[in-house]
Amino acid sequence: MADRTGAEIADRIETLSQGQDDFLGFERSTLMEFLPFSAAKPFLKAPEVTEEQWETRSPAREVVLEEMRKYMIFALGKAADHRGLSAGRSVSRFAAWTWMLGDEEHDAINWSDYGQYGATILKAVCERYGFPIPEERTFLNMAKGLPCTPGCDEGCGR
Repeated sequence: MADRTGAEIADRIETLSQGQDDFLGFERSTLMEFLPFSAAKPFLKAPEVTEEQWETRSPAREVVLEEMRKYMIFALGKAADHRGLSAGRSVSRFAAWTWMLGDEEHDAINWSDYGQYGATILKAVCERYGFPIPEERTFLNMAKGLPCTPGCDEGCGR
């Protein structure tokens, strides 16, 4: 699929702004990085940001995939370490990136299945894009929707 256009990205941000699916705005903020300053400005929460400070990311497929590949290491660590807000942000960033790629993979992933700190979602992204999946038993348990260890009291067993 062709790279997403600025208009498509702005429309997606507007759609996300009207719903509950991006409660903390992490998906929207990730998508804004692909807009030129003039298109991002209406969505910015910090009016003091200037065009000179703004850095637009390339929407090219290989650039997005490389960003995903690099960030996955961080995201997997946050899920495995039971870091709720950081893990949630990671999942939102991957939702934005897979949408940017325009692949059917975005719609094939159950983004609402956030159990186990998003481990099931992160594993699905790894599988779909050929990223390495950690072999640690605790993460693999979480990726199956199970507690990392029996009796985990840090939230992945609830």
